[in-house]
Amino acid sequence: MKLTEAKTLNMTEGRIGRLLVTFAIPLLVGYLFQQLYNLVDSLIIGNYEGSDALAAVGIGHYPLNICVNFFLGLSGGVTVLVSRHFGSGDREALRQNVENASSLVIAASLPVMVLGYVLANPILRAVNTPDSAYALTYAYMVPLFLGIAGTLGYNMNAGILRGMGDSVSPLVFLIIATVVNIALDFLFIGAFRWSAFGAALATVIAQWTSWIYSIIHINRRYPEYRIRPLRIRFHAFEMRRLIRVGLPMALSSGLFALGHTILSGIVNSNGTAFSAGYNVAMKLDALDFYTLASFAAAVTTFAGQNVGAGRFDRLRSGLLTGLAIALSATVVTSLLVALPSGWLVSLFDRSPDVVAVGRGAVIRFVPYYVIYTAFYMICAFLNGIGDTKISLAGNMFLFWAVRLPAAFLLNRSADPINVFYCYPISWIGGLLIVLPYFLSGRWKRKLERDHH
Repeated sequence: MKLTEAKTLNMTEGRIGRLLVTFAIPLLVGYLFQQLYNLVDSLIIGNYEGSDALAAVGIGHYPLNICVNFFLGLSGGVTVLVSRHFGSGDREALRQNVENASSLVIAASLPVMVLGYVLANPILRAVNTPDSAYALTYAYMVPLFLGIAGTLGYNMNAGILRGMGDSVSPLVFLIIATVVNIALDFLFIGAFRWSAFGAALATVIAQWTSWIYSIIHINRRYPEYRIRPLRIRFHAFEMRRLIRVGLPMALSSGLFALGHTILSGIVNSNGTAFSAGYNVAMKLDALDFYTLASFAAAVTTFAGQNVGAGRFDRLRSGLLTGLAIALSATVVTSLLVALPSGWLVSLFDRSPDVVAVGRGAVIRFVPYYVIYTAFYMICAFLNGIGDTKISLAGNMFLFWAVRLPAAFLLNRSADPINVFYCYPISWIGGLLIVLPYFLSGRWKRKLERDHH
């Protein structure tokens, strides 16, 4: 294991398991901090303001996540290209990718802000927002859209650093955001009683704080990749490469979030308590997902750096090692969520109806999370080697061909709680797309052909 250029991690040599764990642990801690302030939002809202406000915080996230996830996909493309150039030692191409990424944030933020504000009401009507939670959801969602530059900027900068093997600095940024967010939650919601608007305002201020600090950190620690947030400058060749690699990832993430918004509309049709219980279940699900996402990000960076260095011999072992670690971790986290699920849901809302729905949702998908782990890790690997179209196809089939139709049908069953079986059913569908492709070895032959 070799650390180079401050805290960056060279993953082209050394023991693979140790490299992946070393990279993933700071990410996991960061994700847990991120989830901590999401949980604090919900805990404070649920206990101070009740089920309507709790449902509003959950519903308001889904439309926002369409835009955020699209840019998360692009930041994933940035991570792939940065890791590849870091592995090959091409510092000029790396610098150009940093400039492209920071310019994208500035160029995209204003249109997203305007669209979010203008389309807020039609979106909330389209997803069947309960009348009792409508005003609170609007008050939560609009400030998040207006302050979206902080969210996009932080995630893009974190993607740059992860591509260079630096997973520690994004952890620091998240800790700062978490502390700010929790303090402001207690002030805005607990003291000022600003309800859902207060939760949104606290989140926006925390994200902007994290973004600004990440710019200062990169400019001080990596002056050769200096970020100038007020300058928009694109480098055409690297931008075309980013579009080729990152656009499928962005479409996958964005359409996935759009699908979740539609799924939220199906769930919301069952009333406020059902919606609140579902949103609490999604909060609890984050322990599984963020653990998985940490090791997936490690595999993506590992694959990108080794492709850049021409170390194709390490790729298959990298995925298989990461998959074994992730599957083991998933078993542990799934047990921690599923076994005490009723009690965990009651921490957010003691309403018997909310607890019943939240627990019912958890036990219908969390025990099957190992299936999603296999799917997600293969997709992360394919993204890392630049084969992003296959993971896009897998995600689109999973959600649009399987999950949404299954959710629609299950929601009409005798017990709507069975709608949550749409998750494991769709995971099997996605795995049937990506697993045969990986086992066929076509990805490696394509890499070798492109390399030669």
